[in-house]
Amino acid sequence: VLFWVFLASMMVPVQATLIPLYSIMRQLGLLNTAFGLALPIVTGFGVFLMKQFAEGIPDELVEAARIDGAPDRMVFLRVAVPLMRPVIIALLIFTFLAAWNDFLWPLVSISKNEMATVTFAIANLEGVHQRRRLHLLVALLPCACGPESPPTYLGEYDVTDAQIVCRRD
Repeated sequence: VLFWVFLASMMVPVQATLIPLYSIMRQLGLLNTAFGLALPIVTGFGVFLMKQFAEGIPDELVEAARIDGAPDRMVFLRVAVPLMRPVIIALLIFTFLAAWNDFLWPLVSISKNEMATVTFAIANLEGVHQRRRLHLLVALLPCACGPESPPTYLGEYDVTDAQIVCRRD
């Protein structure tokens, strides 16, 4: 039942939950905090992705670990987590890109300039530097090129069986 609640939460647009989310964050005192800024990024998508991947782990591996006498914690840490490493990395990348590109929630929840995210700070720069378009373009470089840089460097590697192997072309 809880899984279906997470799945249904993915179907609701973020804009529809903005006012209730703001009210909850204000009551909890999480506005203008890093935790309050990061908390709405956690969505049902991560739960869905991890559950679907975990269901694909062969039962034979789990049974073999149990036959060897491993407790549940050890089965999880020594069998499931290494197999789930690719999906964990993919989820980290998706979450990072969602946080990097998020503009609406920081616009609503932050009033201090020290807490501004990259996209929010650049939007504020546009009003300050109206006549200096070059300054604005230079400020846009980290926003446009930042998230795409790590995949460029990782392009030199192949990910095979949860191990990173250097390509020798």
